[in-house]
Amino acid sequence: PAQLFTVTNLLRPDLIALWREHNLANECIDEKEAAASTVGLVGEFIKLDEGVGVWKATVRDVRHFAYADSEEEMEERSVEISDDFLAHLRTSDVVPGLYEGGMKLWEGAVDLLHFFAQQPSPFGGASWRETMEGKRVLEIGCGQGLPGILLHSFGAKLTLQDYNYEVLPVTAMNVWMTTASEEVEYYSGDWTKVKDDMLRRDPAMRFDVIVAAETIYNAASIRKQCELFSSLIADGGVVVVAAKKYYFGVGGGTEALINSSSHFGLSLLSRHEIRDGVSNVREVIVLSKNEQR
Repeated sequence: PAQLFTVTNLLRPDLIALWREHNLANECIDEKEAAASTVGLVGEFIKLDEGVGVWKATVRDVRHFAYADSEEEMEERSVEISDDFLAHLRTSDVVPGLYEGGMKLWEGAVDLLHFFAQQPSPFGGASWRETMEGKRVLEIGCGQGLPGILLHSFGAKLTLQDYNYEVLPVTAMNVWMTTASEEVEYYSGDWTKVKDDMLRRDPAMRFDVIVAAETIYNAASIRKQCELFSSLIADGGVVVVAAKKYYFGVGGGTEALINSSSHFGLSLLSRHEIRDGVSNVREVIVLSKNEQR
C-alpha cells in the first residue's frame, strides 16, 4: 500500500536537533560540510554552481542517523532496514518488485541536476532557480532524490516518492542536509497506488513539475508513469524525465516514453541529448499536458 511519511518518521531525533540548533538551513555549503564532519557523516555535497549544491548521503550515514538502534526506539519510528534489504544492495542494482535501485545515484539524476542548474525554465524563460518559488514539485522513483531536492532549494514545495520505504531515510537525509526542511512529504509504494492515495486525500492535487530519472526502463513502467503524469500534472505544468534513449532488451527508453505519452494527452516540448562516450545515449525529455503553453 501507499504510505506517507514526514522527516520525523525517517531520521533520528539527534540529527534533526543538531540542524535546528545550528540553523543550518541558512548556512553556506562549506559550513554545512564542516558541521557534517563533526557528527561523523561521510557523504558529500555535489556542487553545481557557486553556492548551489545538494547533499548525497552514503549508506553508512543512513545506517547511523536514520534507522533505529533499538526496539524501544523503533516503536517511535516508522522505518527500519532489514538484513534482506541490505542483501539486495550487495547483490544487484535492481531486484524487480523488491528493490528498485533507490540507494544508487543513477546517471539520469545527475543529468537532471545539470539540466535544472543550466537550462532555462519553461515558466517564463528565466532560470529554474528564478521560477520555482511556490511551485509544487513531485519526484517519482526518487531514490536519493537529488533533482527534486535541488528544485526545493530553489523554493519549490516538494513531494518525493520511492517504491521502497527503506530508501526514504536516504532521501530525507539528503533533504535535511541540503535545506533542513521539515515541509517535504515522502511517499512509498507503487506509482498507481500512490497516485490513487494522493487523489483520495485531495481530489484537486496537481503538481507544476513532475520529475523522474531512470524510471522508464521497461514498457510496463512507462504506461503506469504516463497514467500518473496525466492525472497529477497541472494545466501548464511540465514533466521532466531523464533516461537512456533505449534500454535494450526491455522495451523502455525516451523514444518509448514519447510514443506512449501522446496517448495520455501529453505532448513533447523539448529533448536534450547527452553523449559522454561511456554510457548509452541519454536524454532529458520535457512533456506538457497541453500542446501549447
